[in-house]
Amino acid sequence: MPERSDFTILIADDEEGMRLGLQKTLSLEGYRVLTAATAAEAREAARGRRVHCAFVDLKLPDASGTELLASLRAGESAVVIITAYATVDTAVRAMKLGAVDYLQKPFDNQDIVTLADRLCFGGRAQGEAGAAPDGGLIADSPEMKRIVSTLRKVMDSDIPLLLQGEGSRTELLERFRRLGNAVLIGSQSFWEGVDVRGEALSLVVIDKLPFAPPDDPLLAARIERIRREGRNAFFEFQLPQAVITLKQGAGRLIRDETDRGVLMICDPRLFSKGYGRRILASLPAMKGTRNIAEVIAFFGRADTAYTRVPAGNE
Repeated sequence: MPERSDFTILIADDEEGMRLGLQKTLSLEGYRVLTAATAAEAREAARGRRVHCAFVDLKLPDASGTELLASLRAGESAVVIITAYATVDTAVRAMKLGAVDYLQKPFDNQDIVTLADRLCFGGRAQGEAGAAPDGGLIADSPEMKRIVSTLRKVMDSDIPLLLQGEGSRTELLERFRRLGNAVLIGSQSFWEGVDVRGEALSLVVIDKLPFAPPDDPLLAARIERIRREGRNAFFEFQLPQAVITLKQGAGRLIRDETDRGVLMICDPRLFSKGYGRRILASLPAMKGTRNIAEVIAFFGRADTAYTRVPAGNE
């Protein structure tokens, strides 16, 4: 069973108080901690080392946090962007590049410990000993078995079915691209950083709106702090975070200007709840429909113009 001392965390922030404060907090909890005030220092600190998790400031003196994110992701680090200048657009951009989370300053340092534990021990920092593959559903879980059983009843027998947990994410994505007509089933964590271009990925199905689970201790702590300040945690934090995650999922579908496909969201709250309109408005411009015949017709057309349809008119 791995311990905190088995994991290395990198803190990249030019604000000395923030950097040293996080270093002290995480070190006292048992983690090995590296620090850097610039992107160059961060790259040097990570060179030749396995960095399991990195907390990177969005604005560093010599480069943006998203630039550093790319090089750290190449080393298979789980990267969290931290910033005092949070917007939905910058958050979505960072997460499309592979960031696993996005934190707005100020935050409680204990939140960082909770998040580090989740990333390291939950398998989100790829490749660590003792973690389940890709940190999500595994191929022999009861939920996965139920999904597979249902799909087998309705799918053509010649369509390959790939399951998260049957191999590493890299291996599964390579098979998915090579096969060209496969169905790939994975948890929310699986889609982070996924880049499949062309006809191999033409349909993304999201079973429910990606609100964070209420039993997540990091989420519970943030909600409690917002409520103590007399603010609305759902509309100020939970809903924007769900929007960011959903946009990231939608971003898996269209990777360049020649891609086309269907984004299918199965959650009825998109239309039954008032906040559903806000979620729809946040998505990239695309035609909306609740008519399966239109979807079938879409796949039969070579070219499709994308125009937003207001919620309720689909």
